[in-house]
Amino acid sequence: MKTFNKIIFIFILELLTIFFIWQAAGRFVWADVYYKHLIIAKIKKDWPSMLSDYQKIFFYDPNEFFYQTRYAKDLIWAVDLYHDKKGKIV
Repeated sequence: MKTFNKIIFIFILELLTIFFIWQAAGRFVWADVYYKHLIIAKIKKDWPSMLSDYQKIFFYDPNEFFYQTRYAKDLIWAVDLYHDKKGKIV
């Protein structure tokens, strides 16, 4: 019975370790992955896809200053992009 308790304890310890690693590093990795998707969408000038990627980035890493400043710059870029389009809704 002692070995069974050790196995359960080790299993729970491994789950906690995985959870803490995810909280510490995994979320930042996924935010970077979605930022790379965002760069591709920006090259294609696909504004709805960019907004979707920013939403995912802010879900995974909401307090990162770099993403917030890039979002502000891209909002200004989008205003200029849609300002030049014909047939805009005023």
